[in-house]
Parts: sequence; C-alpha cells; structure tokens
Amino acid sequence: MSEYETAHLFKEMMELLGVATMNYVSVLFAFLVASYLVAARLNKVMAGIVVGLFSLFALIIIFTVHRTMAGASALIGHARQAAAQGDASLNWHPMVSEPANFVEVFTPIYNAT
Repeated sequence: MSEYETAHLFKEMMELLGVATMNYVSVLFAFLVASYLVAARLNKVMAGIVVGLFSLFALIIIFTVHRTMAGASALIGHARQAAAQGDASLNWHPMVSEPANFVEVFTPIYNAT
C-alpha cells in the first residue's frame, strides 16, 4: 500500500466514524423526540415495535463504528510498524506520531459510549 493510499484510507475511516457517530446521535434524538411526543398514544405492541426498531438501527450503527475503529487500529499499527522498520514515508502523519497507547485506550472508550 502506498503512502497516499494509506493516508487516504485513514482519512476515509475517520470520516466514516464521524458520519456513523452523527447517524447514531440523529437516531437517538429522533427516538427521544418521538417517544416524548407520541408515547401516551402508543399501546404496548407499538411501543415494543418502536423500541425494537431503534435498538436494531442503534446496533447496526454501533457495529459499524466498532468495525471501523478496529480497521483504523490495524491501519495505525501497520503504519507504525512500517515506520519502526525504517520506512519514513508516513512519519509526517499524526497516526504515526501519536502516543502508542492512545488507540488502545481510545477505541474501547469510544465503542462503549
């Protein structure tokens, strides 16, 4: 993988994380607003359907974020390993210069929220 491809893939992964996070926030707020506005009018079956749909969409988005974070972590590990072996092509990129434990600590915290 060339320097451009690695940097571009990392950029795309970070953009996907941002979009997926905003999608989750949008679905969450839509659920909260809809629950507030129509909760009194829903019977138990309809409320179960609404909660089930929200849970399904939320899980899909959470799994997307988790898979993307795992891929980004692997890409960062690959770039750091290449830099440690003497390849200086990505030394300018922040993913190589950030602390080594940042990704290992940040990924579970991001996935837990």
